[in-house]
Amino acid sequence: MSLHEFLKVMHILAVVVWIGGMLAVALILPRPSDKSIVAVMRARLSIAVSCAMFAALIFGLAMAVHAGWMGQRWIHAKLVLAFTLAGVHGVITGQMRRMTTVDGHPSPSWLVHLPVVIGTLALATIAVAVLKP
Repeated sequence: MSLHEFLKVMHILAVVVWIGGMLAVALILPRPSDKSIVAVMRARLSIAVSCAMFAALIFGLAMAVHAGWMGQRWIHAKLVLAFTLAGVHGVITGQMRRMTTVDGHPSPSWLVHLPVVIGTLALATIAVAVLKP
């Protein structure tokens, strides 16, 4: 296995854990009656999903540098999408923290849109990576 193949496999595995974890949490957050589930997810998933996010970004950047893609426009678009997903990850983490530490913190109504936002950003990122426009 070449270095490029290794980086690609590690990047894809990290992305699957990262996006899958974000989607799982995003589906639970809008439900105000599930605060105990949010607490469990925060305790058990936050570290794994955050580590997966950093691993996805690091392996992705390493692969881009190794392949010589950093000067190409498509990789810049992919980086914008990836860092936007990282920002959404931060929003989700903040909401989980507020819901589990602030008594009576209501779930904002816009949380119901997070799974669609995550899915759209993830699909756009995949499309840019595969098509390399």
